[in-house]
Amino acid sequence: MKRITLWSVVVILMIAMNTVICAHGQKIVHQSTAGHGANWLAWLQEMAPIFEERTGIEVEVIQTAGSYGDVLLAAIAAGVAPDVTDLIISTAGPFVEKGLVEDLRSYFDRDGLDESRWPPVAIQGNTTADGRLWRMPAELSTAVTYFNADMFRAAGLATPKELGQNWTWETLLTAARRLTVDLDGDGIQDQYGVSAFNLTRWQTMVRQAGGSLFDRDLLPTRSHINTPPVLEATRFRLQFSQEGLLGGGGTWEGRSAMTFAVPGNIPSYQNVMFEWDVAVKPRGPVNRASSVNANGFQILADSKNKEAAWEWIKFLTGDQDSQAALVRHTGRPPAYMPVLLRYGRVVEGMRLPANWMAFIETAISPDACTPYMISDPQIDSTINRMMATVWSGVAAPESVLETLDRMVNNMLQQNQ
Repeated sequence: MKRITLWSVVVILMIAMNTVICAHGQKIVHQSTAGHGANWLAWLQEMAPIFEERTGIEVEVIQTAGSYGDVLLAAIAAGVAPDVTDLIISTAGPFVEKGLVEDLRSYFDRDGLDESRWPPVAIQGNTTADGRLWRMPAELSTAVTYFNADMFRAAGLATPKELGQNWTWETLLTAARRLTVDLDGDGIQDQYGVSAFNLTRWQTMVRQAGGSLFDRDLLPTRSHINTPPVLEATRFRLQFSQEGLLGGGGTWEGRSAMTFAVPGNIPSYQNVMFEWDVAVKPRGPVNRASSVNANGFQILADSKNKEAAWEWIKFLTGDQDSQAALVRHTGRPPAYMPVLLRYGRVVEGMRLPANWMAFIETAISPDACTPYMISDPQIDSTINRMMATVWSGVAAPESVLETLDRMVNNMLQQNQ
């Protein structure tokens, strides 16, 4: 806690110094989080002088380590809020709920931006129930199926890519069973069908069954945990634990046949000794839903340079050269459609999977869904803790979902 407090003070002083400079020239402060990585920071730093040359607006990019949200809240409380931030959806809830970030919809509409230039999930997924656009999307963290093609062929199985429309819950479970193998006969599995399922993957299964954990994605008010689609997805997910089909570490390590992950995993496959590729998510009983997190930027409501901050955000997210630079630096799919559609031809210095179009297909699919934004972090941890008793076989799904639904509804009501 002392380290966080000290860092908060240091950052507040840095922002305060830049605020003084703003009185003598047009300058904004962009406070980025280290969670986006060094390549993200390098992209911002490359774009800042280009933007200044075009507009005359100087951008000071500050990167924050540690508890990003706490640092921002401290700066806001001290009256020295930065102008632009990189809040991610898992920590942005309190900022959006309390109106600490600017609604960008009026800027978007005023400048006549064309919403079709971004995938629907990138704009709609960043829009609250009351119509506030809380961030502009820059890149798409798109969950797809990564697989070891050599393992599938050795087992005589069609790969997820080859299955096409037949890549479903049923074929996923069948493949996981065939690909979980004790190679040396010692009674211990040496190879697993699927590396792991985290909370987000289970939530996606709920969507694929036609349900949702909540009444809405952003700042929900009611739990839908105790509903038939959630139970159906839970029972399906549970089979993988009951049958010992999960394990082996990351698929790039060569001991698991499949994993479900985002483009950030691509660097881990650069030097593997087997053929690998990606495919869209398997189809569930209702759809082929997949999580698409459109990361990007917001303006803090306390910014004293909102118009300049908006011009900077618009440049980062809606300029083709800037979006192409994002791809070259990070290897991540951009949110801006004119660049997204040629993603595979823009990437430099990194080998993409042969079927890299799966990232685009997933992003523009009508089944794409945004991760949940919840203002109380205790809700996620409660769901994780309770569901762990199901996956371990300690408790029955029906009783846990009923109890969890009641607990989460109480927590949501207390926060309203």
